Amino acid sequence: MGAALWTAILYLTMSRSLLTQISRCVRSGGIIMAYLDAHKDLHILAGQAMFVTAFFHVAAHLLGTVPGILRRPLPEINALLGCAHPDTTPDFVNIDLAWLQWPMCPLQRTPDSVTEILFTTMPGLTGVLLVLLLVGTMYTARQAGRAKQFELFWYFHNFNIASWPVLLFLHGSQAWVGLGLPLVVLTSSLPIVTYTVDRIKRFLRSSFSEIQILGATVRPGPGGGAHGALTYLHLSKPRVLWHFQTGMYGFLNIPEIARFQWHPFTICSGADDETVNFLIAGVGDWTRALAKRCLDANAGVTSFPRIGLDGPFTAPTQSALS
Repeated sequence: MGAALWTAILYLTMSRSLLTQISRCVRSGGIIMAYLDAHKDLHILAGQAMFVTAFFHVAAHLLGTVPGILRRPLPEINALLGCAHPDTTPDFVNIDLAWLQWPMCPLQRTPDSVTEILFTTMPGLTGVLLVLLLVGTMYTARQAGRAKQFELFWYFHNFNIASWPVLLFLHGSQAWVGLGLPLVVLTSSLPIVTYTVDRIKRFLRSSFSEIQILGATVRPGPGGGAHGALTYLHLSKPRVLWHFQTGMYGFLNIPEIARFQWHPFTICSGADDETVNFLIAGVGDWTRALAKRCLDANAGVTSFPRIGLDGPFTAPTQSALS
C-alpha cells in the first residue's frame, strides 16, 4: 500500500502542466501555492519515503512471508491466498488476471527454497527488480552523483519512470493478498495519466513548434572560453501551448548536445516580450557545450544549434514576485 501511495505522489509532483493549471486557480501566498512551490522537494521526500517503506516491506516478507511459505503445508498456504478463494475473500475484486499468474493460483506445490520464491514467482522476481530499481534510483539521484554523472541519472530516471509502474502492477497482479486488483491501479492511474499528458505535450511542442535561437549574448568564462561563461539566449516564442507568466521556468533541449536530455532554466523575459529569454551559466557539460556553440555561432564559425522548448511551468519565483 505504501509503495502505491508514494508512487502516486512521485508522478503527481512531476505532472508540471497540472500543477501549473492549479497554480492559476489558487491564491498566491496561500498554503496550496506553498505546496505547489515545493513540488520538487515533495518529489524527493516521496522518493526517500519510498525507500524507507520498501525496506520494511522487504524485511517483513523475508522474516514472515518467505519462512511461512517454506514451512507450512500447501493446503494451509492456499487457504490464505485471496486468488484461491475469490468468491469468499472480503472486498475481493474478481478481475481475470490469470494469464499473469506465475505460478498458477491456487499453488500446486510448495517452493523448495528462498531462491525459488524470489526468482521463480511473479511477486518474488518483480519484488527483486523493484528493489534494484529503487536502489539504483537513490544512488544515481544523489546530488554528488548528478553533478558528476548527470547523463547516468537522467537515463536511469527515465527508464525507471516507464518500468516502475509496470513492475508494480505485475507485483500485485497475483492477488495473493489485497483486493484482487493491483493497488497501483487505484492510487496511481490518474497521476500517471497526467504525467503522460505532460510528456505528450513536450513531444508535440518539440515536433510542431519550430523554436529558433534568434540571438545569444555570451560573456566568456575566466579563461575566455565556455567554462564559467554566461549565455543570454533569445528564443522565438512558441505559437501554440504557451501561456507564460513572469517567474515561470522551462526546459531546453539541444539534440546535437544530448538528444534526449531536457534541462530546466528560469525564464527571464517579461510576459509581453516578443522573445523567450534565458540566462544560463556554464557550470556543467551541457551548459558549457551550449556556450561553446553560441560563441562559435557569434564568430561565424557555425550556425546556432536547433533547440527545443518545453513549458512554461509554475515556479517558486512567481510567489516571490507577487
